[in-house]
Amino acid sequence: DVLSHGFGIEQLDVSWNRLTAVGAESMSSALQAPGCPLVHLDLGYNSIGDDGARSFALALESPPQRLTVPRGSPVHVDAVDVTDAHVANVERRVLRVLRLAGNGVGVAGAECLACALRHDLSALCELHLCSNRVGVAGAMSFANVLANPRRSLCTLDLAVNRLGDKGCQALAEGLIRGLGGLAPPPAPLTLNLRSNSIGDEGVSALATALSRGAPLLGLDLSYNRITGAGTSALANALEHCRSSSSPDGTITTLRLEGNPTGVAAQAMIASAVRAST
Repeated sequence: DVLSHGFGIEQLDVSWNRLTAVGAESMSSALQAPGCPLVHLDLGYNSIGDDGARSFALALESPPQRLTVPRGSPVHVDAVDVTDAHVANVERRVLRVLRLAGNGVGVAGAECLACALRHDLSALCELHLCSNRVGVAGAMSFANVLANPRRSLCTLDLAVNRLGDKGCQALAEGLIRGLGGLAPPPAPLTLNLRSNSIGDEGVSALATALSRGAPLLGLDLSYNRITGAGTSALANALEHCRSSSSPDGTITTLRLEGNPTGVAAQAMIASAVRAST
């Protein structure tokens, strides 16, 4: 009720509260209310499961809110102050960050969320799904989100989700499909793939996406199974981006700790990152 009646709460953290799919459904309904101002919602480490994820997917793809604006009154709409005597209604889409870490979300829930994010009405910028059960099939669904050049998503956290090389390859292919030769290019993406048993095959696919101009701004590959071969592929991709003066493929943050990369490969990647930033 507090959310749906618009009491000005823009950030809400209800992590570690034993919430189930029933609670998620109630929050989803509140998010769809015209007066809900929520921008950042953290439900990390509850138990909403696939059914709860499905509820939030419905909220993400619901029609844009319409707010009645008294003529001549200043209104704060998505970080823009609006004062216009001729404005009667202002379209407002508020939720920008959704954190669902550790909620038992599996393939079915991931598919629902990915489908919502492919919807043109969604304006979510950050989705955090660390420590769930997304798996390869879920990664394939999110690859379709990355393939949309008009996506609003700029941060995707899939750490600890059993993606493996196949899941990583699917995401890389999605990034490549998202290029499509269209202008403007897709929004720069921060991708967290920590602790997913990704090896050289998966990281080589990401390197290929980078070399083709995929707009990766941040990449976390820490605590995987990447050896010197995969690290060298990444370093070569970064060097290619630098030499081609491609701003879209420039990584500003790259994490590789906890991988058996070897000293020589570590030095090579460090040099490539310094040169590209």
